[in-house]
Amino acid sequence: MKQYLYLLAISVSLFILFPHAHAATDVGVGLGLSPMDSSQLYHKDKKLKPVDPFIRVLARHFNQQENHIMKLSARGFGRNELVKLLLICSKSGKDIKEIVRQRDHNDKLSEIAARYTIDYPALLTEAETVRRQIDFEVPASTMTAGGASNQSIIISSAPVPAELNSSTAPASR
Repeated sequence: MKQYLYLLAISVSLFILFPHAHAATDVGVGLGLSPMDSSQLYHKDKKLKPVDPFIRVLARHFNQQENHIMKLSARGFGRNELVKLLLICSKSGKDIKEIVRQRDHNDKLSEIAARYTIDYPALLTEAETVRRQIDFEVPASTMTAGGASNQSIIISSAPVPAELNSSTAPASR
């Protein structure tokens, strides 16, 4: 009798200490028969992400495919770097994939530009100008019917045109 009580005490304590051990015996687990199908946890939906408005304007500016520029952005290329890469492509006549391949081999942008006899300081100035143009175009292209932008505010060092500057607008009474 003492042995049975000892065995019962051990099994009850194991049940209390490991309550998740019995969950694997539930009917329908992983079979997709219940509304809370556990197989959904293991399959990612392959939904397309919306195109970043900056990427859309950048791709249009350089006559590139949006999805390819979006992939580069997702890989970690920053906006300024993308502008510089696309400027190098347009000035050298090379395909973006070839320039990116060189960048993937840890070549500096200045080295890639020099390889194609592109003046890098002039490229930086042009990249800054292009970036300002695109930053100025992006908020206008993302306005919704309600008049509010569906994107975060872009803080830029670009000068604001006089007609958009609220400090120079006449006060309404």
